[in-house]
Amino acid sequence: MLKHKNSYVIEDANNCCWYFYFESDEGINYIVKSAEEKNPQSENLISTSIDEFSVDIDKDFIYLIYCDIDNELNMMTWNGRVWSKNKLIKNPVDGIIFNPGILTSNGLIHIFYEISSKKDNFYYLVHHFWNKSRWSSYTIAKSNSKIFYFVTKGPSGLYCVYIENGQLLYTVYNYLSNGWTKPTAICNIKDTENPYIYAYVNTSNNSVNIIYSDNDKLCYIRRTAGSWLANSENTKILFSDNAQFPAVFNISGNLWAMWYSKKFLYACISADSGDTWSEPFKIPSEADVLSTCIFISLTKPGLMRVRAFNYAKNPYHLILIDDIFNPYSSGFSYFTISINQIQQYISHLNKALQSEKNKNAELVKNMQKMELYYKDLNAHYNLLKSSYGNLLKTVDELKREYETLKKENMTLKEEVEKANCGLIKKIFPWGRS
Repeated sequence: MLKHKNSYVIEDANNCCWYFYFESDEGINYIVKSAEEKNPQSENLISTSIDEFSVDIDKDFIYLIYCDIDNELNMMTWNGRVWSKNKLIKNPVDGIIFNPGILTSNGLIHIFYEISSKKDNFYYLVHHFWNKSRWSSYTIAKSNSKIFYFVTKGPSGLYCVYIENGQLLYTVYNYLSNGWTKPTAICNIKDTENPYIYAYVNTSNNSVNIIYSDNDKLCYIRRTAGSWLANSENTKILFSDNAQFPAVFNISGNLWAMWYSKKFLYACISADSGDTWSEPFKIPSEADVLSTCIFISLTKPGLMRVRAFNYAKNPYHLILIDDIFNPYSSGFSYFTISINQIQQYISHLNKALQSEKNKNAELVKNMQKMELYYKDLNAHYNLLKSSYGNLLKTVDELKREYETLKKENMTLKEEVEKANCGLIKKIFPWGRS
């Protein structure tokens, strides 16, 4: 799905593209375009809405939630034939509703919005969940400043990343426990005025990958093995300039981070699940028309028209939306970037890298063996050193004994000489006096 709070594009099972957009003084309009239709006509869906709305598709059903001019939250549902309207909040809200979002899957409906309360001047992030039989409501966050959030689907529930009082936090909605986990603080955020957040859940290794802007930096951080690598050493700075509309996703086992900055589209790639990243590079574009594609987002029509980056499955394409449903054109118009050759090159590099890793693994094994040999040798050396020390002590003791015996020998020699002299005098008394 391609989306922005003022524009959404979805593609249904019949390959028809639905374009929803907000026009001042008209409300929400939409256009449906099939592959055969050259000049689709727009229809007005809601004339009383403001520019705060969100769209999602679930099989044959299309759900659209919006705020109207009376600050009421409503939902429009397309069942494949007709639209129906439901008022979501019956009682008047004491505050201003903004930034609504909707996620649907197999009949389950999740609705999110922020509300600025007039009662206590706090901002609240609210979640309503329809489980096919009843509604449940949750307050995810409460802050004294505006909350910026991003919610995405995961293998066991929903993953919500949001900014509250200068902190980037993370929480999970689990269907089994039917509630949100205690928020985990990931890191501090300096930019609390207009930050961008995007999250991607990699189901192959159950990692949560987050890319976010913080003043003049674009940062990446991920959660693996149940804990956050949340410190300055593990937060990767991907881009040191003003970055807008970031996204991160997986293509053939490689993580792609993309963003818009100063009229250029940038990307960088990680081949090791986010441990290391390539240097950012600009992506040139060429005009093309795609029949099938997977959308993320787009900008407000008439403005910069740059917001969305994702790919079609075969061949791979990154999509930069340039002009959707220009009233003077025949239909869709895209800038697209084919990255098939880049991906093949990366796959080639990955094979080479894996080969080097295998060599390194053998080298590591040999080094581990050498380390064992070294430890064994070191033990023998310490044993010899200890024996040598004992030997030196023995030698010193022997030297001392030798000196003692030498002295005793000298004493005995002197005594013998004296005794000899006395004996001679006794035998030869006439000797000299």
